[in-house]
Parts: sequence; structure tokens; C-alpha cells
Amino acid sequence: MKKTLTAIIILAVIVCIPLVAASADWESGYRQGYADALAGKPNALDQATTTSSTPAASMGVWTVGNYVDEFGDETGDHFITQNEVQYGTFSNSVTYGEDLLWDIRVDTYSVDFFLYEYGSYSVGGYGSYRLSVRDESGNTHTFNLETGDNFLYTNWKDTPQMISLLKTERPLRLVINQTEYGSSKYNLGTLETSGFNTVYNQIAL
Repeated sequence: MKKTLTAIIILAVIVCIPLVAASADWESGYRQGYADALAGKPNALDQATTTSSTPAASMGVWTVGNYVDEFGDETGDHFITQNEVQYGTFSNSVTYGEDLLWDIRVDTYSVDFFLYEYGSYSVGGYGSYRLSVRDESGNTHTFNLETGDNFLYTNWKDTPQMISLLKTERPLRLVINQTEYGSSKYNLGTLETSGFNTVYNQIAL
């Protein structure tokens, strides 16, 4: 009887381990799909196959996006973005260290930041913000950000300098502080820039 019970327990463990692993994989995929949807990105299963001959590994976390018009047709203008939504934290007068989702978009005119408090509330529309970028050498570069309806962006004067930092392909630590109509702080963490030049040269912004 004891041998039979032991065999049943072992069999149950063997069966359950793959199910637990599959559940964890599903949860991770669900979270990423939800984050991508908030940032207006297609689900990985819906993305069109790329026609680029550039190996994906050389592009790092970066990919090319296409602007579309009011009919949903591509305009021929491109932007650079990341292939996954990033995670950080934010704090303000009533909370500390809450979850933040964020994304970045780079084109000729600006570097845009899409911030989502609590995973869904977009930042923008009013107020003033300052971006601080610390490079690998410990130097801090600051930029005043403009506000769009649901995002923040560098002005046309600062954009070339920000793009130059991205083109170093060295890790950058990013913090955004609200300087008017609030005191929110957004810690975006470390931005990996490896592969940025490959994508940048591909579309020649």
C-alpha cells in the first residue's frame, strides 16, 4: 500500500511540474501582451514578418515602426522603438515605488516617452518635466521635456543630443521629474542601447 501511495505521489509531481511551468510562461506572456496593448503595440502573434535582411540579434531590443495616416495606410515615415514595453517605478506625494510601464519612440524630430502609471494611466497633457540621463561614465545630461496629450518628448534642439547618447550603445539610466503642477518622479531604470545604430542606419533618420 505504501509503495502504491508513493508511486501515485511521484506521478502527480511529474505531471504537475510541466503544468506549473506552463502556467508561469502563460502569465509572463499575458503580462507582456497587456503591456504592449497599452502602448499601442501589436501582439507578437499579429506582427507582420519583417522583410529586413538585418539579423535580429544585431538590432538588440530595437525595431522599426511605421507612421500611418487616418486611413491606417503607411505614410513612408519611420520611427525607432523597442520590441518590448519596459518596466520602472514612479513616486509622488501620495505613493512610492509604484509600478510603471514605459516605452520610447525615436524619429527625426523628437525622442518620445510614453509613461503609464499603474500600468494604464498615461502621463502627459500638462505640466513641465525634466529628463536626466546618466551615462556609463557617470556624467548626467538633462533635457526639458515637452508634453503631448499622452506622452512626453524632447524639443527639436535637444533631440540630436539625445540621439547621440542612444548611438553610444552603452547603458543609460533614465529619470524623469515633474517640475510644474506636481512632483512626480519616474525612475525608468537602465535603457539598453545595443543595436540602436544598426536600426538607425537602416532607416536613415
